[in-house]
Amino acid sequence: MITKPLILLFIAILTATPLFSQQQEEPVPADGAGQLEGGLEVVDSVQTDQTPLPPQPETSLFAEGVVEAEEETSTPSSTTTATTFPQFVFQPPAPMSMEEFIATRSNFCVSFDEGATASWNTRLIKQSGRTNFVFKDFLAGLYFTVRTKNFDSIVPFPLPVELFARVAAYYPLSHTFNDYPQPPVNMLNFGVDFMLAPVLQISFLDYVYLDLAAGLHFLYQKSDRWHYVHLGAVGMVGLQLPLARRWTLLLNGFASIDNANLGSNKHMEPYDLAWQYQASLGVRYSKRSPNPKFYIPSKKNDTHDYEKFLQKEQKKSLRKQQKQWKKEEKQWLKTLSQEDRESYLERSKQLKAEEKERKKEQKALEKAQKAARKAAEKEERQRLKSLEK
Repeated sequence: MITKPLILLFIAILTATPLFSQQQEEPVPADGAGQLEGGLEVVDSVQTDQTPLPPQPETSLFAEGVVEAEEETSTPSSTTTATTFPQFVFQPPAPMSMEEFIATRSNFCVSFDEGATASWNTRLIKQSGRTNFVFKDFLAGLYFTVRTKNFDSIVPFPLPVELFARVAAYYPLSHTFNDYPQPPVNMLNFGVDFMLAPVLQISFLDYVYLDLAAGLHFLYQKSDRWHYVHLGAVGMVGLQLPLARRWTLLLNGFASIDNANLGSNKHMEPYDLAWQYQASLGVRYSKRSPNPKFYIPSKKNDTHDYEKFLQKEQKKSLRKQQKQWKKEEKQWLKTLSQEDRESYLERSKQLKAEEKERKKEQKALEKAQKAARKAAEKEERQRLKSLEK
């Protein structure tokens, strides 16, 4: 009687053992559900758990803006693509090297000088049996000169001379007849003098330059009695003194002999002889052709000139770029609809206003910094004075 229950219990244990081992070997799902009953219990515990989650890192406004910008870039709308100016590519020319820049100084160019000048004008009428009639005028005024440099670079053969053109405006200060002063009647008298000549320059170790010239002379003078017109030949002797790297002092003397009977006096009062002396003192400022040697030392050199040249070329390239950009922008706007065009122009106007405001703030900041720096320097000077006392 006891043996039969034991046999039945043993059979039940053997039957249950494979099922238990099979359940233990069954893999757990990856989603964490586990067994059916256990999975239900886990899900319920997650859903019913009221404990707070650990704090997550907050996303900054900058990160949100970046994400939004990336989303807009990755999936642009039709409005954005329609009102965005296409990429503009401008390729400026390659900058000139310093050697090329210095080589340009041997090219043809012109220089200008100006200054003060004075003129002594004499007209002579010969007389037989009595003293000759001598009319003398003294005039003072200003002159302006144009002179070529490297003129032989534009002609097929070498030339040792340059071209020289000078114009002067005079006002008569005195008029004498046989050394007797003649009071002026009209205060609006004047004279205009013109010279054109080739000039030969002789250099003395680049510290002094001697100029020799001979050419054409023309004078128009309005006086109380006549309108004089002179035409003749003129000679010039001058000195150029290089004071600084770009400044040159010029001392010139002229002598001319003229035909003085081309004006209104030719029938009533013809002159047998007329001559003129002139002297002038002037200066020349030459940025393109600086003096190789000069009297006053200067910190500026060829490198400084080259840097200034590059800055100028960059500004010129920027202006050209802006001009071409506006041209292409104008052509591109014609391809847009009215709504897209207005949207683009409104955005451009807004950007310009923002840029203007930014520059205004930058200028105000620089002004404040400058004022603070001056105040600090002033305070430092006062402190040093107090310490000296």
